[in-house]
Amino acid sequence: MIRKRFERLALLAPLFVLFFSSAPIAATAQTSFLVNSTQDSGPGSLRQAILDANANAGVDTIQFAIQGSGPHTIAPVSVLPNITEAVVVDGTTQPDYQGVPVIRLDGTNTGMSAAGFRVEAGASTIRGLAILHFQDGIVLRTNGENHIEANFIGIDVDGQSFAGNRRYGLLIWASADNVVGGMDDSKRNVISSNEAGGIRITQIGSQGNRVEGNFIGTDASAVFSVGNAAQGVLIDSSASLNIIGSADGSGGNVISGNEESGVVLRGGGTVQNQVLRNFVGVNRAGDDELPNNHYGVLLEESASDNVIEGNVIARNGFSGIGVLGAQSRRNRIVMNHIGIDAAGLYALPNDVHGITIDQASDTMVGGSEPEQGNIIAYNQAAGINIQSGVRIRVLGNAIFANNDSGIDLGSDGVTSNDSTDLDDGPNNLQNFPDLFESGLNGNDLIVKFHVDSEPNHSAFPLTIQFFQADEKGQGRRFLGEQSYAAAALADEKTYANLGSTTGVAEGDAIVVTATDSLGNSSEFSAVAVLGNITSVAASEPTTPTTFVVHQNYPNPFNPQTSIRFEMSETAEVSVTVYNILGERIATLADGRLAAGEHSISWNGTNANGRSVSSGIYLYHVKAGRFSEVRKMMLLR
Repeated sequence: MIRKRFERLALLAPLFVLFFSSAPIAATAQTSFLVNSTQDSGPGSLRQAILDANANAGVDTIQFAIQGSGPHTIAPVSVLPNITEAVVVDGTTQPDYQGVPVIRLDGTNTGMSAAGFRVEAGASTIRGLAILHFQDGIVLRTNGENHIEANFIGIDVDGQSFAGNRRYGLLIWASADNVVGGMDDSKRNVISSNEAGGIRITQIGSQGNRVEGNFIGTDASAVFSVGNAAQGVLIDSSASLNIIGSADGSGGNVISGNEESGVVLRGGGTVQNQVLRNFVGVNRAGDDELPNNHYGVLLEESASDNVIEGNVIARNGFSGIGVLGAQSRRNRIVMNHIGIDAAGLYALPNDVHGITIDQASDTMVGGSEPEQGNIIAYNQAAGINIQSGVRIRVLGNAIFANNDSGIDLGSDGVTSNDSTDLDDGPNNLQNFPDLFESGLNGNDLIVKFHVDSEPNHSAFPLTIQFFQADEKGQGRRFLGEQSYAAAALADEKTYANLGSTTGVAEGDAIVVTATDSLGNSSEFSAVAVLGNITSVAASEPTTPTTFVVHQNYPNPFNPQTSIRFEMSETAEVSVTVYNILGERIATLADGRLAAGEHSISWNGTNANGRSVSSGIYLYHVKAGRFSEVRKMMLLR
């Protein structure tokens, strides 16, 4: 042992003269080891420093002092030793370091299975290095509480050149409580151009990890794409309780420009993870596009009980968020900007839907409290597309200006209500409320509505939510909600007084949704245009004195319009749509209706459920001996 210490002293002695350094006379606890050579092995090499640190108990430090101007390339010809004792490998100590890495650790010659660093000790830090061309850039395995900060992983020291690792930039395997990045810019990693993905957090035991403030899939300025060839971040195989981003926004990552999805949560046991206040598919400011090629955020294959909150998710190549699979349950999507910039002002549409949900029952989108709602706008297809699944709550969101429906149950555009709501499908095809004349009584907003649902199909009470509508008939602004008990079914119309509602005026339009007590939410209703109601009593329903057919609204329309008519007596009624050649397109009603006011919706489809083309159409309302035909225009 004495001989070994003497040999180490002899090797390090020249450093006293060259660097006026306090290089260790003997390896003791918390020792600093100096790398002053780019050689693969021998005194002053990184390999030797790792071996020396592994042989010494305590948290050692590996510092750098390589002569000359950078970048300084260390190119091992074989696998570096695993880190088995806690150590801080600190590339920021290199004298010519000025905020970006100048030490290049290049694994081109190390073989197919080599990692840049494989950390098994825990409580270690890898800081301020460019780690390139390995199988995995960094592997954290088993022991946790490591810190990975200020590195370029898969991207060269210029901050923009592709230099990807052959698999993952960072692999966290059954390791807990690691911190990747940090809350301030000096700790940010740039993790880009890696072939299997930027970061993978995997296996039971990978919990409590935090990924904060990094650029994943971009260059060092987060302006240009240097995408990972698969996902930006993958959490899978029972990894749980991890956080991507931060609750206060100071640790939000930019996860953009990746070849597949930005963030993927996958597999059974992948639970209680949080994706918080990141920029996904956009730049750091959240105001310009930097798209991921697939989903912004994808939850699939039984990922459950996760939270997607407060992110800007825009300009992605498929839907902003996807929740897929029958066992992907109870995930919550709240407070995100989806298809719109961070300020909520400008369109940055995702290329398909804002949110796609398929089979993933018990998903929550928004909530009853105003601050829980998402802004879902400008997406190229529907705002929210629910292909299948039940108990999918859609509550309190601002949904507007999406190309297709605001909420689409079944991927077929607006689904017309059926009598007593006996049909089945996504969210049990919950009927939306029928709206009647509504308006302002002084400053109070009064809405008259009825829901044609039966307790044997919809779970009562229903939650009725009211929205100020945009020109597409989507719910742009959440106004409030009211409970609707089964007893109300006996009433032809129910009155909701939403009180004083700022920003709502006569001539504005409103739409409404219904959500049963199990969580099955409807599509948006047809619009109702607000008039003036001098008193609630004056607006009580009265039997019309004549037969009247009103002009459909909106007109022109896309994708849905409402046909309203009044009857002075009970009669057999048919409402039929024809094209301009007189060919029957669809029958909207055919049966006996009571005297009063009625509203029928048409979603621009024929009797076979297929969308019809733009053009002039005729609607014929016949009630007993009365009959009237009016024109309407569909604009696709």
